[in-house]
Amino acid sequence: MLIGYFTERPYQDPGASWWGTTGRRLVDLDASNDEYDPVLGADLYNRYLDEKLYAEEMGFDALALNEHHST
Repeated sequence: MLIGYFTERPYQDPGASWWGTTGRRLVDLDASNDEYDPVLGADLYNRYLDEKLYAEEMGFDALALNEHHST
């Protein structure tokens, strides 16, 4: 039996105006890249990579990564 680890890697910024508190639709294409925080993005990227390394340390047989196309 192969046991894999899979998780989404969303951009999580509760300070962004499209986070759901403004009444705007939560659709990826509605969010402007002006609201992207590169420091937060780098921190999240490193966190998600650390999660994958931890899953390997815990003995998972495989890692599954998703790919989304938003155009």
